[in-house]
Amino acid sequence: PQTVWQVQGDRLTQQTPVTLSWDNGQGQRFSIRFAIDEHYMMTVEQRVANTGTGSVALQPYAFINRTSRTASQDTWNVHSGPIGNFGGAVDFDWNYDDVAEAGAVNPEGRTGWVGFTDIY
Repeated sequence: PQTVWQVQGDRLTQQTPVTLSWDNGQGQRFSIRFAIDEHYMMTVEQRVANTGTGSVALQPYAFINRTSRTASQDTWNVHSGPIGNFGGAVDFDWNYDDVAEAGAVNPEGRTGWVGFTDIY
């Protein structure tokens, strides 16, 4: 929570991605590149460069937080909740209340993309 990221790029647009970077002072430099396309789909790339003297073990991590408390209560949308492509298929099985009750969702298969549907 105390990490202060450096920003490269002025504004996220279709033509201009934005990269956040942080050097931990121990030989590892972390970066996250955000890009957005004309359909408002985001691509996020995480990288770590190890310039330290030893090896490091890394594990990817991502977190999306959205709940029924902050989602629109309007019902124009058939599904309101998390969605994603896992193992080559799109999963619409969970809504915000299901996730709150389960505590975590861990779909099987390789993750293609994740997101959430809502009213806007």
